[in-house]
Amino acid sequence: MSVAEYSGGRLTVSCTLFNVDTITVLNISKGGILVGSILNPTNQTAVSNINIVISPSFMQLTIIMTNCSVEGSYTVTINNGTSGSFTTWLLVNATSPLMTVARNKWLNQPFTITCRGNVGRLIGGSYMSKLYIQWGGQLKKENLYRVASPPICNDECQCSETIEIAITANETWNNTEVRCIALDKNDTVIAASVSEAIILAESESGMLQHVIVKPLSLQNQNEVCYSM
Repeated sequence: MSVAEYSGGRLTVSCTLFNVDTITVLNISKGGILVGSILNPTNQTAVSNINIVISPSFMQLTIIMTNCSVEGSYTVTINNGTSGSFTTWLLVNATSPLMTVARNKWLNQPFTITCRGNVGRLIGGSYMSKLYIQWGGQLKKENLYRVASPPICNDECQCSETIEIAITANETWNNTEVRCIALDKNDTVIAASVSEAIILAESESGMLQHVIVKPLSLQNQNEVCYSM
């Protein structure tokens, strides 16, 4: 059995008891390591951060505060070795991605758009969504970009991703809205960045602009030409 909950929530598991008159020993282990052992447990007891309610027909275990540290495989053993197992998972929602657009955007010259963010986490530890760079006003496949590799999920119960695209923009890109979005497996947008309009500046045949600067300490000398 697998159960899952979001961070801070209470995670409850129920186990049915068959032909059990009295529980004399109750052991709970996680990943093969004993978490706690109770002799002759009462109807309501606790082991570590797990509250336990026992009735003649079932046992209910509640993890009080769900976080990454409580994720794992648990085994509940009573009396002569009768046992049951369950696995807990931490769920994480995707957060709004951060989009960074290059400051200088010249006509017909490349510039970059970068997206990074937490893409969320599902039961089983897999990622909830993937990041895309979207441009234009409609959610069309031809107006989406992403990388081939999947998001990375780490041991701290976080799944994240960074993607980047280099665009050589012609005049049709001017005033085009771009944003970062997180799409789940149903192609539903579950998180998005603030959109930004691409404003292109003209440059003559890719030549660098030149600015005439007069240093304050050299007012009476020749003008100095700096490339920007």
